[in-house]
This record gives sequence, C-alpha cells and structure tokens, in this order.
Amino acid sequence: MKQKSKPVARADIRERMERKFRARGALAFHLLLILGAGILLLYNLPELWASRYSFGRFVEFTSIYGIFCGTGALHFIRYYFRHGRGRDQHDVETEARIQEQLRHADAEEAEEQEELVRLQMDDKLKNRRLIWQHIVLFTAIAGAFIVGHAGNMPGEPILDWGLWRDVVTFFGVWGIGLAAHILRYVFTYGSMSAQRQEARIDAQVARELERERRRGTRQAARTNGPAQVIDSQDIDASAEVWSLEDLEAVQQRMSR
Repeated sequence: MKQKSKPVARADIRERMERKFRARGALAFHLLLILGAGILLLYNLPELWASRYSFGRFVEFTSIYGIFCGTGALHFIRYYFRHGRGRDQHDVETEARIQEQLRHADAEEAEEQEELVRLQMDDKLKNRRLIWQHIVLFTAIAGAFIVGHAGNMPGEPILDWGLWRDVVTFFGVWGIGLAAHILRYVFTYGSMSAQRQEARIDAQVARELERERRRGTRQAARTNGPAQVIDSQDIDASAEVWSLEDLEAVQQRMSR
C-alpha cells in the first residue's frame, strides 16, 4: 500500500533557507580572506626572495598559506554537504528511498519507517562529508610538511631516505587510517551497503524457506503417498512470505 510522506512546514523551509544564506555569506567571506592573503603573498614575493633566508622564508609562508587554503576547502565541503548541491542530491535520494519503503509498509508503520530512512540517509550524508574533509585535511597538512621539510635541508640530497624516514612513516600511518576510513564508508554505504545486504538476506531466507517446503513435500510423499502430499489450502504459491513456524505447523499436520 502506497503511503504519503508527511509534508514539510512552511516555517521549517524558511528556517532552512535562512541558515543556507548565512552559511553562504560566511563561506564567501572566508574565500575572500584566502584570496586577499594570496594577493599579499604574491605582492611581497620579491621581498621574500631578496631576504637573507629567502628560500626558508618562502617555504614557510607558502606552507602557512597552503594550510589556510585547506581550511577554506574544509569550509566549502561543509557548506556543500549541508546547504549546497550535495544536500539537494541527498534530499532527492532520501525522498526516493522513503517512497520505496512506504510502498511495502503498513499504514501504522509508515511514520516510523519514514523517520528510520531519514536517520539512515542523514548518517550517510554526514559520513560522506567527513570522508572528504579527512582527505582535504590529510592533503593540506602532508603538503605543508613536505614543502617545509624540504626547505629546512638546504645543500642536503633531497632523496636521502634518512631525512625523510620520519615524515614518510608519520603520513604513511595516517594514510592507512584514511584508507580504512574510506573502506568503511564503501562497505557501509557503497556496493556492500546495508540495503543491499538486507535484500540479499531476504533472498537467502526465501531460498531457505523454499528448501524447507520441498523437504517437507518429499517427506510427506514418502510417508503418506503422493496423493496426500500437501493440500492447496496449506501452502500458498508465494512461499517466500512463509515463516519457519508456518512451515513447521504444516509439516506437523502432514505427519499426522
């Protein structure tokens, strides 16, 4: 039975749009600060090169600016998944999932099923945002560390493993953690998502019920003969909706 999802109040829509415009203004201000800092860095670039420790100061300012740009990227990802196109795509996917779920739900369970789907989809959106923020944070800090470390060893061979061992070890371990984070998201919401796992479980349960029905049919045929195998009122053609208790009750009646 198809059910309708509950309507959204006008006040809720207005409040959400107000939050969106405030967040958009904060993001624009942040990006303008990054742009201004970049212009100042380029304007003072000749003085940085002309200073006594030109390469070291250049690397230092470049690394700081790179981290500053990373904070802007984090801010943009937060806005994208909370108020931007990522949120719009999330709302479309959520409504589609709700309609699909309500087609198979009873009227008494419609509201509970809708709330459950919304919670699951919100959790998916949150974890997707955290994945992208983790990637940006790792890239920004790793880039700043590598550039800064290279700038602190003038005259040294840049490919000397002894000078890079600690940095590579630290970011290698962090990279493993990032890969684990991504794999956890993929196996939770990707091709091995919970809804596909649920569908596979339902299919396996249906196969097991069908196997039990056939086993009971063969046992009844050996016991009572083929003429008294199963009455048409005992087993319906759609065996996948049967429970194990129903099959056991039918087998008991057949064994009498």
